[in-house]
Amino acid sequence: TFVTGRVIADGGGTYVRTALINIGARDGVKKGQAAIGEGGFAGRVPEVGQRPARILLVTDLNSRLPVMLQEGGHRAVLTGDNSALPKLEYLPGQAKPAVGDHVVTSGDGGQFPSGIPVGEIVASGDNGVRVRPFVDLGRLGFLRIMQFDATRLETEEFGPLAILRRNY
Repeated sequence: TFVTGRVIADGGGTYVRTALINIGARDGVKKGQAAIGEGGFAGRVPEVGQRPARILLVTDLNSRLPVMLQEGGHRAVLTGDNSALPKLEYLPGQAKPAVGDHVVTSGDGGQFPSGIPVGEIVASGDNGVRVRPFVDLGRLGFLRIMQFDATRLETEEFGPLAILRRNY
């Protein structure tokens, strides 16, 4: 299930790349939940108040997200570095990431379901693999906080991609 909030501020606090939304604990928002923007995964909730919650965006230096390449299923970690294009790290040696490949959440750790769209590879070379998030993080208006229950069976009807397709 989702609860939707308006982005009311950005930046500030302990983190560099964040957003503040107008929903919080009283609306069911909890620390660690996924924030979904138009197009896919935008970040996670690191701090929650009664009325507002802070969202740590995938581009922040403190952001680490378990992901996988949609093509081939190779697992990696998407690491923010305060730039617009986070890095893809810890790819296995046999992985051959190519420009245009899509990156989705892997579901590792059970915090988020697998298959949430994250971004597209825009650079792959000697300077590493860079990913452009599908969500335009500079123009956030609303975010949906995913209230994910890891024990719930993921089916085609109720899986994360089906939910995103129905709601956007």
